[in-house]
Amino acid sequence: MQLRSFVLSLVAGFAFSGLAFAQNTVTLTPSVTQGTESITTTISWATNPPLTTGTPCTASGHPGWTGPKAGSGTNPPITIATSGTLPLSLTCNFPGDSIVTFSWTPPTQNTDGSPLTNLAGYRIKHTFNATLTTNPLTAAAGEVHTDVAANQTMRTITGISQTGTLRGGIFAQNTPGVFSVMSNVATKVFTGTVPVTQMVSITVNPRPNPPTANTAE
Repeated sequence: MQLRSFVLSLVAGFAFSGLAFAQNTVTLTPSVTQGTESITTTISWATNPPLTTGTPCTASGHPGWTGPKAGSGTNPPITIATSGTLPLSLTCNFPGDSIVTFSWTPPTQNTDGSPLTNLAGYRIKHTFNATLTTNPLTAAAGEVHTDVAANQTMRTITGISQTGTLRGGIFAQNTPGVFSVMSNVATKVFTGTVPVTQMVSITVNPRPNPPTANTAE
């Protein structure tokens, strides 16, 4: 006999890793932000958590600032002599999420309505393929099987580096070795990187010309 199917959900992996995307920040600090006629400003920046490899950031807004940047540093001074407000921006790419946590509600009955008293465990099947195969005993190319004990209701899988939509389903298994049909398929999208943009505005105020033809009598 088969086991009644059960509901599967996906919990965001960073909730368990302690590295939520909301903590990815870019700090952009110009030495001068406002002046008259022209200003010279030095821009410093930093990332949190620190990005220490390569040039993961891209600057824009002024020729003396625009281009690839490291994860932290100080730009050579730039002079801005055009009146108005100039937005300067820096976009940094942080590593994307690499964790998925499968979470499910255990079945309590068999398909004939009788109590399920001999649950032995679960088999998780996940893949980045467009579909999941429904046979718990075989794995298509690109599919991964993970077995979990009967007393567990979640499993975290780490080290995911592929991008795209991950699909996962779960089978329950009783002690004679009979599997349920697969649960609903849950999905989570992996993007590889997470861009964060910070902007500052530099304002140059124009100076009025003096009056002309001044006379005194």
